Amino acid sequence: MLALRRALRNGTVWIDHSLAFRSRERLFIPAERWAKERNAYYRRLSLPKRAESYLEPLIERAQAGVAAVAKAVEAGELRVDDELHLTPLAAEDEEPELVKLRAALDHRIGEAQLPDLLLQVDAQVRFSWIMLGREPRSDKELLMVYAGILAHGTSMSAAETARMIPHFWPTTSSNRHSGVSYCACSIAAKRPTP
Repeated sequence: MLALRRALRNGTVWIDHSLAFRSRERLFIPAERWAKERNAYYRRLSLPKRAESYLEPLIERAQAGVAAVAKAVEAGELRVDDELHLTPLAAEDEEPELVKLRAALDHRIGEAQLPDLLLQVDAQVRFSWIMLGREPRSDKELLMVYAGILAHGTSMSAAETARMIPHFWPTTSSNRHSGVSYCACSIAAKRPTP
């Protein structure tokens, strides 16, 4: 039995009507059809008919890349052991125009906290309405939308998001994360209804 299982997995034995354990030949275009239509496939994929003419530029780029890595190792910019280690790049000087623009924006906008920014943008755009497909029914529901955006945008888990928002961190373990699980998994994935 084990030999049959191994043979099915490595493709030496196959089952005609199976998709998972079909013959390797069935994975390819049949030989007679390939002989008739291969030029059309090459044209459609913008590939040359000879593999060498396709591979030559790739091999040249790979060789140039290997030479660049070797040069970087010799110069001490790169260290190779079990991993690649790059020397940090030196910071570029800031352009005076960007410094002036940043100062002007800081002066005009001032400090902004993320919750205030979310509320102001939502008041203008109403993205919470779009995500819910309707007007939010309560403050808690609106908070769940904001928590979902935060969790989705920062790749935080539902538990991590719940710890940041006191309303979603219940003291009993029986209903822990119920709101945020819904929020992070459901609301963030909803699409607006047309």
